[in-house]
Amino acid sequence: MFDLFKRAPKPKLLWQFSSPTHYVWRVMFLDNGLLIGEHRAAKERKVSFFLLDDASGKPLWMNFVLTDSASQKPIGEGWWVGIETVHRDLFYLHGYYSPSTPEHLGIWAFDAKTKTHKWERQDVGFLCMVGDEMLVYRNILVEGFMERAFLVLDPMTGKEIRKFSADGLLANQMRVSAPNFEQEQGVTLPDKVLPSSNRFAELQAKTKHLFPSAKLVDGLDVITTNEKFIIGFHEQTSNMVKTQSGQPLPALDYTMRVFSNGGDLLFEDKLGKTMSGLLADGFFVRGNKLYYVKERETLCAAAL
Repeated sequence: MFDLFKRAPKPKLLWQFSSPTHYVWRVMFLDNGLLIGEHRAAKERKVSFFLLDDASGKPLWMNFVLTDSASQKPIGEGWWVGIETVHRDLFYLHGYYSPSTPEHLGIWAFDAKTKTHKWERQDVGFLCMVGDEMLVYRNILVEGFMERAFLVLDPMTGKEIRKFSADGLLANQMRVSAPNFEQEQGVTLPDKVLPSSNRFAELQAKTKHLFPSAKLVDGLDVITTNEKFIIGFHEQTSNMVKTQSGQPLPALDYTMRVFSNGGDLLFEDKLGKTMSGLLADGFFVRGNKLYYVKERETLCAAAL
């Protein structure tokens, strides 16, 4: 019966991964215990990719750049590329129609461990994955008007399984049945809790005012687990910072704190300092791990 009075264990930092001058832009988990990530170097306008062992945080490879197999030049000028999705032990990269068009174009598939190029289709755009099928589209000209033609590909080989042609109804049925990002990746993202809500008042009382409501900006980001809850918040500081347009404004700090269900503070870290804008999705939970990015360049994993 004494188990009832045990305190929730404190989260323990498992690993950190960072590369100076590179921002961690996106990460996704593969089925084989690996984590693929996207690095962006804003000043150089260069994008590269890295692979980590999720258990240890050890990089298996870094600085992979998507290049054209014929010219050996970087796709999208080395900047207009990104991670599209993952499936089993493959990861997929995308390009863009053009720098002025945010629509994705092109799919390049690689084996994660070896970086082996498996297949590519530069003429299609990714829509969704349902089981072992990948739905893509291609823009075609029909009687002078641009329409979408839909295809289903084998994600392991890139071969066409079937065509929907311009039948948007069948394609939409497939999209509706596709899992969302959280379901597909098995992650939990924060909920937004605004100061006007009852839940905000409950959290404030439960945590003994351990977040500064007077200087709070944009409410709370909250994830609740079985034994703990995690809160992230922006706090307005007395420091001044300039936006990209040169306009001065009070800087923001972003703090993440982990509490027991009883309201005891178990763990905290500063994810951003002296920021000019809001931090979105700075942390998430997957299984019994908490993942977060500090100062945009350090990916951290902690055991909950």
